[in-house]
Amino acid sequence: LTDFYQAAQGDAVLRRIVERLHGLHLLRTPSMFEALVVTMIEQQIALSAAQKAERWLVETYGESITHDGGRYHAFPTAAVLAQLDEAALTPLKITFVRMRRILALARAVCDGSLDLESLREGTPQYAHDVLLRISGVGHWTAAWTINRTLGVYRYIGSADVALRAAVNHYWHGLPGRAGRAETDAHFAAFGAYAGEACVYTLIALGLERYPQANA
Repeated sequence: LTDFYQAAQGDAVLRRIVERLHGLHLLRTPSMFEALVVTMIEQQIALSAAQKAERWLVETYGESITHDGGRYHAFPTAAVLAQLDEAALTPLKITFVRMRRILALARAVCDGSLDLESLREGTPQYAHDVLLRISGVGHWTAAWTINRTLGVYRYIGSADVALRAAVNHYWHGLPGRAGRAETDAHFAAFGAYAGEACVYTLIALGLERYPQANA
């Protein structure tokens, strides 16, 4: 990220964000399937609601181990989710359309008609193009999936309302959201580092809105 950090010096606001988060790398998921399902859950709902849904899914259907008094859950496998129906996923509190798409995704992975893990072997652009062919996956979902799996920072895009709010908050000191065209133009100015600038900005906003308790 050294080159990105150097590029960020040219923008006073981004420089402050980077200084605060210097050294930060995205958390990576062990599978493309996990990243894609998590991102599909997060579509068009508040982050707090999405995280609650994700915790429920992991604790209900993921394998677990107990260690030193704590219980730790793994993300449920495609084989487990493929056996479920919509009623079993109702506590996620997402749309039934999205539930059906997640179940269809799990079944496609299980029957071999979709090999998500092979996408690691190609370019990020190839992975992006394949992901877009999946029902319910647009650029926002594909970009976050690639970020979380391949560790490659793709520009999320102005469909992300939090990103538009961050532009207003950090660069203009205003409430509300910047326009879509303005947001896209704003990050396009960072050139090859638009994705890094976008993700770091979103993480800074998330930490500000949901402060972490001190250890």
